[in-house]
Amino acid sequence: MTVNEHTTLVLGGTGRIGRRVTRRLVERGVDVRVGSRAGEPPFDWEDSSTWAGAFAGVRSAYLMYYPEVDWPGAADAIGAVAGLAVDAGVRRLVLLSARNQDEATRCEDAVTSLPVEWTVVAPASFNQNFDEGVFLEPLRQGCWPCPPVTTPNRSSTPTTSPTWWWPRSPRTGTSARGTS
Repeated sequence: MTVNEHTTLVLGGTGRIGRRVTRRLVERGVDVRVGSRAGEPPFDWEDSSTWAGAFAGVRSAYLMYYPEVDWPGAADAIGAVAGLAVDAGVRRLVLLSARNQDEATRCEDAVTSLPVEWTVVAPASFNQNFDEGVFLEPLRQGCWPCPPVTTPNRSSTPTTSPTWWWPRSPRTGTSARGTS
């Protein structure tokens, strides 16, 4: 395992989203450590004994919770992992979140309350959903696999629009270290 002062840990770095994040960072010349059950050192969301070791020598981390940030208990796990990251010297955290989900909001709070630089990314959809997985085959056959949704407009008259929504802009910030 090669580590330098600029190492970035990508949790879930072999998954559908994480492997793309990893690839883009490597293309930019960033020293990346992939956090996965098969990684070195291993990281497994279901085995808390693997969490702390994954952050040794890491200065930034991309946190992607498995299975998803809106699952019950995700905020507790994200909070514990983010806290271990800060204790290990991580200076920047990026959290992949979700839109309009109570548990995801608690995950965001767990990260943004820490004394580090942070970014929260809460997309509505991912472009890769269209080049693999459940959308690929219907699209190859010329079918848009999402039904339209009826949403109110400003005049309260329902309108039909596609289920494509732009992600909100990432939130970034720095939290001051609190004293207790």
